[in-house]
Amino acid sequence: MKYHRIAILTCLAIIGAVSCRPDISDRETRYRVARAYGLKAFDQVEQIRFTLNVRKGDRSFRRAWRWHPKTDSVYYNDAFAYCRTDTTLKYITDSAQADRWFMNDQYWLLFPLHLVWDKDITITEDDEPQPLPTGKGRARRLTVTLGHESSYATGDIFHLYIGEDDRILAWAYHTGGTDEPTAVTTWDDHRHVGPITVSMERNSPDGDLHVQYSDVAVKLVGMDTWLDAR
Repeated sequence: MKYHRIAILTCLAIIGAVSCRPDISDRETRYRVARAYGLKAFDQVEQIRFTLNVRKGDRSFRRAWRWHPKTDSVYYNDAFAYCRTDTTLKYITDSAQADRWFMNDQYWLLFPLHLVWDKDITITEDDEPQPLPTGKGRARRLTVTLGHESSYATGDIFHLYIGEDDRILAWAYHTGGTDEPTAVTTWDDHRHVGPITVSMERNSPDGDLHVQYSDVAVKLVGMDTWLDAR
């Protein structure tokens, strides 16, 4: 397997059960954000595919994935497959590395759903709107901290800036809870993919980091055809 030395984030987290956690009120901001991205309809998804395209400075890479959420089976570049429920995963070098990449790339795409899926996170909300890290304006801010049960990272912090439509406008990521953000990007080009919604493009204010998702599509339960992002 060819290894890429460029990474968007080192942050990766365990996928919780793909369902609404009963201990979260539908009045909470985290639930409203997850619902805006298709939380309630995600159980209709049999497969989801996506390609991550990253340009950072003068370097770039791409990774293509196909994921079966119900079985947690993953296909990397349609050439390498593994199952995330395999208890020996961490002992197989190629599978363990692929899983780190997958979790990173999938987390960036489906982060709003993880606000409800993931159990070992702490979420707080500021009392007042905060200045956007990407430019003028203010927005509601959620602070998300990963806990000790996260499989690849502990203490990483995300600041999410939420618009009036409950979609993410921008985020700032702090590796290990550092004071200065590791990365800041917008959340742009929201599209519907079957019953869910995703942000297809992210840009840093200085233009150094550009993240784009392409070939995003889902197959729903009982369907043979792919539904592309529109």
